[in-house]
Amino acid sequence: MKKNLLLILIAVLAITFTACKNNKKANNESETADMHNAQNAIDWPGSYYGVLPCASCPGINTMITLNEDGTYEKTVEYQESDDTPETTKGSFTWDETGSIITLGESTYKVGENQLFALDADNKVIEGDMAKDYILTKTQLEAEPDVNEGPTPQSFTGDDEKEYNILFDTNPTPPTATVESGNFNVILTQTAASAKSAEYEGENSKLSVNGDKGTLTINNKKIALKAK
Repeated sequence: MKKNLLLILIAVLAITFTACKNNKKANNESETADMHNAQNAIDWPGSYYGVLPCASCPGINTMITLNEDGTYEKTVEYQESDDTPETTKGSFTWDETGSIITLGESTYKVGENQLFALDADNKVIEGDMAKDYILTKTQLEAEPDVNEGPTPQSFTGDDEKEYNILFDTNPTPPTATVESGNFNVILTQTAASAKSAEYEGENSKLSVNGDKGTLTINNKKIALKAK
């Protein structure tokens, strides 16, 4: 009888030890899984670009740059709008899962080379429009150098014409000479910042921001993109 009780006790101890070991292993695996999230397992620093849906325009050109130190720069441009592109800077935060970031009033899920714009409940947009809420990691193109002397730059207009523009900072104020076929006009700079400039002339205006711009001729707007 004592021998049987001893065998039963040994069996119970063995089962208990195995259960504890399995629980410990499961906990360790869970902790390991929790450690591998977007924040520490993905090469997320960089710039992301996409055209987000817009209720009052064709789309919103959106560029977000995430820096390794937790700061960001976000630029939004409403297509077919006279408004100047708006740039905001600040610090972003990660949620407790390490997969969602908050920039101002916007939230994004961080994926491999992608940012997913989330809805008001911090959920990924689903359905037919899901792809319209994705920003893709991109390599920024070099901006045309408009700050030193005469600098030529070629653009393609949405009217399928080519526009050659000579930016010249030697005159005071600087000028931009626009040529396309028989069209030739010299515009005078009226405003400028580190990344953008505006020029005006008789019946013509030019606004450039990096590798994009808008040329207005006799009130007709032509969207430009650097070649």
